[in-house]
Amino acid sequence: MEHWKIPSTTPRIADDLAWWVQLSEAKHIGPQRFRHLLTLFPDPHTVLTAPPDAIQSSKALPRRAVEGLLSQRDKHSHYLALMEQQLQLAERSDAHILRYTDDLYPWLLRESPVGPPVLYARGNLKPVSETKRAVAVVGTRRASPIALEFARTLCGDLARSGWCVVSGMAKGIDAAAHDGALLGQGLTAAVLGCGADVVYPRENKAIYERILQQGAVFSQYPFSTRPSAAHLQRRNKLTVGFSAAVVIIQTGVKGGTMNAYRAALDEKKPVFVYAPRDIEGDEWGGNRLILDKGGIPLADDSPIALVETHVAQVRPVQGNPI
Repeated sequence: MEHWKIPSTTPRIADDLAWWVQLSEAKHIGPQRFRHLLTLFPDPHTVLTAPPDAIQSSKALPRRAVEGLLSQRDKHSHYLALMEQQLQLAERSDAHILRYTDDLYPWLLRESPVGPPVLYARGNLKPVSETKRAVAVVGTRRASPIALEFARTLCGDLARSGWCVVSGMAKGIDAAAHDGALLGQGLTAAVLGCGADVVYPRENKAIYERILQQGAVFSQYPFSTRPSAAHLQRRNKLTVGFSAAVVIIQTGVKGGTMNAYRAALDEKKPVFVYAPRDIEGDEWGGNRLILDKGGIPLADDSPIALVETHVAQVRPVQGNPI
């Protein structure tokens, strides 16, 4: 299927994307219900223009989701203007807009219940999107030196072994993970809590530019969207969705890394956790908690084969659309 990188002068492309985004933003729909609807109707346009009784008689949605969908029907002019603007921004930044049915939509995210109907992306998409060997590596922004060094070393080894390293391009562990993969001359993908054309934090601009050359940057938010606490929290779930397993390098008992841990449990994906010799202190509190709950320990000398053995046992979790 086609994806859209460079806008056309015809209105069809913007119009089609507008219907996709319009449906995806209806209240109480979400990724799973969106996909379920497209097994019953040919496209989002048909869903949003179908008679109300056709939606209700299909029994595809609970009542509140039907109400959310119906309240979204008269907003197409807004979404058409938005997508015309987005296609212009995509052209300026050599970017892509992907529907989950498109070839360049990441394979693992398509299999995940959290995969959004529409993604915005930049970089070398094809190898990142096709891989089934991707690992999320996450951790605190206020990481210790040994945690940062372990993240770089591990991600360099993963990259050299053919794994794509997925992280959120935040300060601390995320930046170290991307850097290690880049130094290992392998693939890395950044999942952002802002537009894919927005560099956040600004001090990671050099890493961002390197990722565009050696991997790709993805976001569920339109181009030019600024970061927010809510966007960054949702980004954590998406990072897990991109991956076959999750590695937690260092975390306290609260924060975004623990959200990623819970998302991995929801998707029944293996969770690895760094377990250095000295794991005392509040900065390692999340690591201790995850180890106590069955997280797979990684030591400084743990082989990559340990990750591969556990990932081989994973089966995708599709979730319940209703």
